[in-house]
Amino acid sequence: MFVLKKQNDVLWPCTVSYPVDGGVFKEEKISIRIKLLPAKGFQALIKQADDGLFIRDILLGWEGVADDDGKALEFSEQTRDALAQVPYFVRAVINAYAEASVGALAKN
Repeated sequence: MFVLKKQNDVLWPCTVSYPVDGGVFKEEKISIRIKLLPAKGFQALIKQADDGLFIRDILLGWEGVADDDGKALEFSEQTRDALAQVPYFVRAVINAYAEASVGALAKN
């Protein structure tokens, strides 16, 4: 049975691709807890064209994110806001959100 929830959030897989020495990218799989917005709320955020604001509004938590020492990085507003300034993290979260909210794009 499908349930219409007042707040719909999910723990969703997310792949962060980031640059490393040698001109290549490394991929790390994490999980993010995201708030799925109603269509009007999503459209309003998109119109603002502020990816950092989008991240602050939809990102509720994560698993698999670590600090420089390799220790698990607990979710906090301060850490979320710092990660909202990292372009490749933002891109990964936006991609995961799009997949969770509208499904994977059909392959041609």
